[in-house]
Amino acid sequence: MMLKFTDAAADMLVNEALDKAQSVRDLCSKRFKDFQFGLKLVAQNSGQKEFVIDTDAVKDRTRY
Repeated sequence: MMLKFTDAAADMLVNEALDKAQSVRDLCSKRFKDFQFGLKLVAQNSGQKEFVIDTDAVKDRTRY
């Protein structure tokens, strides 16, 4: 499974990490901790192996 971030989404995450004085890796680890389970189910059911994380997913990860 592969995650790709749009440039705008990456910029949002970098700015938030800077505001919170933490690494982008730590921020993403906390913010997207449950994604692996949901995306794994999608991959199993659809065969999709690549997922694009856009600004909507960054803003409201529960709806993504």
